[in-house]
Amino acid sequence: MVPEVPRVRVATGLSRFHGEVILASILTGTAFPAAKYVLGFIDPFTFGFLRVGIASVFAAPIFLFHRSARIDVFLDRSVWSVGCLSALSISLLHLGVALTTASKTSLIISFNVVFVAIFSVGILKDRLTRSQIIAIGLSVVAIVLLTIGGDPLRLLRIEAVGDSLAFGSAAVSAYTVVQTKRLLVRFDYLNLGAAVLLIAALSLVVPQVIFGGPVALPSVGWGVLLWTAVVATLGTTLLWTSGLGHINATVASLLFAVQVFVAATLSIALLFESISAAFLIGAVLSLAAVRLAVKDA
Repeated sequence: MVPEVPRVRVATGLSRFHGEVILASILTGTAFPAAKYVLGFIDPFTFGFLRVGIASVFAAPIFLFHRSARIDVFLDRSVWSVGCLSALSISLLHLGVALTTASKTSLIISFNVVFVAIFSVGILKDRLTRSQIIAIGLSVVAIVLLTIGGDPLRLLRIEAVGDSLAFGSAAVSAYTVVQTKRLLVRFDYLNLGAAVLLIAALSLVVPQVIFGGPVALPSVGWGVLLWTAVVATLGTTLLWTSGLGHINATVASLLFAVQVFVAATLSIALLFESISAAFLIGAVLSLAAVRLAVKDA
C-alpha cells in the first residue's frame, strides 16, 4: 500500500492561525522604525548579521530541545534556498530602509502580496477568489500612489533607490513565502522556522565580512537591536510559519499588511516622520485589501 502524503489542514473561518499571522504582522511593524533607528549607527550589512544572528542563537535551543527535532531539515535543498533568499531579502530591506522612511518601506513590503498570489497560482495551484483579486488590485494602486504619487520625478530621487530595494525585498520574500508553504507539508513550523533562521544567519556572514563595518551602538540601540532580533524576527518567524501552515498564502500576505499601520504610527511618534496624502490613501487601500482578505478567510 502506498502511504498517503500528509497534507496541511487549511483553516476555514477566522481561527487562531489567522490571529498568529496578524500578531506576527503587528510585531513586524515595530521592526521598521527600530531598523531605521539602529541604521543611524551601523551599516545595513552589520545590522542584518546581528539581527538574524542573535535570533538564530535563541532559535538554536528551540530546535535542539524540540521533542520532534529533525536534523534532516538541514539536508533539504529547498530549506537552504529559503534560508539564503531570506538573507537576501533582509539585506535588501535594510538597504532600502537606510535610504527612505520606515513607514514608506513597510507599505512597499506589503506589496509582496501580488507576487505571493502569482507564485501561489503557479507553484501551489491555488485559486484566487474575486475578493482576493480585488484586494490585490487595491494593493497595486496603493504602491503606485506611494512611489510616484502625482510627481513622476520622484523616480529620479535617492529615495527611489530605497523604494526599488524594498520592492526587490518584497519580491524575494514572496517567493520564500510560497516555498515555505510547500515545505510545511514535510516539516513542522518549529523545525522549519528555526532552520531557516540558522541558515540565513550563516548566509549573512559573507556580506558582513566584505561590506560590514564597526559596531558602535549606544545602550538604547542595543535594547532596540535585541527587540528587533528576538521579538520582531524570531518571534514573528515562528508565529508566521505556524499560521502559514494552516491558511492560504495569499490571504496570509494580505493580513500581513497590518504591519503598515503599526510601522507608520511608531514612525510618526518616535522618529517624527511626516506622512503624505499619498501614503494615507495607500494605507486606506491596504486596509481595504485586508478587509477583503478577511471576508474570504
